[in-house]
Amino acid sequence: MANANYLFCSTVKGEENPSASDFEKTTSKAALVQALKDAFAYCDTAYQIADMKAMEEVTLMGSMKGSRLWALVFNVAHNNEHYGNVVTYFRLKGMVPPSSQGGGM
Repeated sequence: MANANYLFCSTVKGEENPSASDFEKTTSKAALVQALKDAFAYCDTAYQIADMKAMEEVTLMGSMKGSRLWALVFNVAHNNEHYGNVVTYFRLKGMVPPSSQGGGM
């Protein structure tokens, strides 16, 4: 997820991907948690794009074309898909995922 967040958000921001790391190879829980926090923080400014720039076309992953807004929606959908996978693991381990615990997330 951290890799994808950097990819999507750097595209929206019109910047080179600032992360040289491949977090798929990271095995330390602390390092993965920090990578996710950093990636989400990097994306915060991408989600604050001006309305007039939201519909500008960008190219994602070399060939997919769409608006900056489309890339952000794609990022949210991607993150939600992974959260759905995590919910399954929670349930298999007899745990209740945060979104089902009540009281908000």
